[in-house]
Amino acid sequence: MKKTILTGVFLALILTLFLQVVSVRDLVAQNGESIAMERCTGCHGIGRVERAGHDRERWERSIKRMMGKSGFGPKLSDAEQEALIEYLLSL
Repeated sequence: MKKTILTGVFLALILTLFLQVVSVRDLVAQNGESIAMERCTGCHGIGRVERAGHDRERWERSIKRMMGKSGFGPKLSDAEQEALIEYLLSL
């Protein structure tokens, strides 16, 4: 009986943690989508971004390159860059 209760509690805890991780990922992706729409579409359409299909390393290089464009490149914090990359990888 005790094992059954402990197993149930353990499974409930694991499920709760899993759902929290999924929720955080969803929030990061939503934030990344907002960043893409606000900061990337000023120079090119979102369709171009969505079709690119880069891996993490390529997105990191692309974002750094865009940020380096003096006068018009987006200014992104480390957290914003990570959120944007997570979103772009989810496409």
